[in-house]
Order: sequence, then C-alpha cells, then structure tokens
Amino acid sequence: MRHLWNMLAVVACLSVVAGFAGALHPAGDSLAVFQLPLSVVAAIAVIWTGWSRWLRWPLALALTGLIGFHVASGIKPADASETGYALYQKNLLFVAGDRSSLVADIRASGATLVTLQEVTRRNRAVLDNLKADFPAQHFCPFARVGGVAVLSRLPKVPGSERCAERDGLAAMQVEGPDGPVWVVSLHLHWPWPYGQTDHVARLEPVLRGLEGPMLIGGDFNAVAWSHAVSRIEAVSGTRRLGHHLVTFQLPRLGMWIGIDHVLSNLPGGARTETRAALGSDHFGVLARFDM
Repeated sequence: MRHLWNMLAVVACLSVVAGFAGALHPAGDSLAVFQLPLSVVAAIAVIWTGWSRWLRWPLALALTGLIGFHVASGIKPADASETGYALYQKNLLFVAGDRSSLVADIRASGATLVTLQEVTRRNRAVLDNLKADFPAQHFCPFARVGGVAVLSRLPKVPGSERCAERDGLAAMQVEGPDGPVWVVSLHLHWPWPYGQTDHVARLEPVLRGLEGPMLIGGDFNAVAWSHAVSRIEAVSGTRRLGHHLVTFQLPRLGMWIGIDHVLSNLPGGARTETRAALGSDHFGVLARFDM
C-alpha cells in the first residue's frame, strides 16, 4: 500500500509541476487546467508516503499553498470603482436564447467597451440591441461556434478595423482621451491535443502589427498561468488585468476554471469582477481601468 501512495504522489506531483511547463510542451497548458484537483491528490498522497518528514511536510505545505491560491482566485473580489473606463468581456454561447438580461447588464455596468465571442445568427440581436449605446461596432466571422465582435461608445478610428477570420480575432481602434487605442476581441481554440499552440502562432504577427495602446478581451480557453496567455501578453506587450476569476465550468467534469481574461498595456492599475452568466455558459468579466 505504501508503494501505491509513493507512486501516486510522484505522478501527481509531476503533473502539478508540468502544469507550469507549457513552454516546453503544449500538454503543460492542458494540465494547468486541472492543477487544483491534481494539487489536492498530490498533497494527500505525499502525506501518506513513507518519505522523510523533511521532504514530506514541506512538499505537502507547498501543495496546500497552491490549493489555497486556486481556491482564493475563485472568490469574487469587491466591486470595482465606478470611475474611469470599463471593458465588458463575454462569450455569448452560440445557441439561441433570450439575451435581454445580458443587454441590460451590459448597459447597467457602465461599460465603455465590449468584447464578444460566439456571435451567431441566433444571438446577433445582442449587437443590434446595443447599437444605440455602442454605435461603433466591428464583427468578424470565425468558426462554427460563431464570430468575434468589438463594441464601443467611443468613436472608432475610420478604416482601422482588422479581421483574422480564420483565427478568431477582431480589432478596432477607438478614439481615447489621449489618442487611438486598439480594442481586440479574441477567441482561442482549446489547448493540446487541440490546436491552440498553432492558433497562437498564427495570431502573433497579427498582434505585432497592432502598435500602440491596446486592450484585449477574450475567451482564451487557457488559465492565467498558461504559456498561451503568456505568449499573447509577450507579443502584444500587454499584461492580464485584475484578479484571476473563475468564469467557466468544464462540461461533464463540473470543475470551475478561469479562461476569460482582459489584457492591457495601458499605464495604471485596474480592477476586475465577474458578471452573471445570463444565458451563456461563461460568466462575464468587467475590467475597470483608466486610459
């Protein structure tokens, strides 16, 4: 029995560490999604091994700290300040359904900008219903699950719209208080064994071509500490804003993870909060910041 615990501890610990190794192999980003349950299994297994207490207890303590990080990261922070600007990020879910409560929530949030994914003919009315509030709109088709869109209360820079139709990116410059700002809506594929690594590689030259102040809102299908998110940050010169928020429940597994993020290279701090699902399988993310 002790040998079984030893084997389980080794496998679980290596899996936890591999979750930080997405730069070495894309499977690392897939394991990163499961770091919370893997950390729990590893901590229990380590305690029951026959390893020296000088190894066993510090390792169990480190794993417990990682568990605490994941649990704390899912706690909704206090509502952000009502000052400054705000970007509302939302995966709409491609199916048909009543989105009137979502439209009302976007209006009530005071958002200046909106980034949307999985925009289809079934839910395209969201864009139409928000046209009066967000007159500057840009939509790009993507996969069967729907396209991506950027909406803005601020006027758009004429001719600035960009589409990467094959790769789920819509970009548009808007007139900020100190000059043009790129606003990007992004939808990535799932990580390994799916095509996320190649997807990010194709997007890198597109993002490099968007010079200047930038905001990116998207469904990254990757957790905050993944290599995929780091690559997007590096190539765009941005950083992830605010807390790591839980935004999506994995189908059939019932596990909550954070895969919707807002990135920016604007100076100053920001605060983020989750918004209700409102007809989608994703929570919304509202990021408040100063331009």
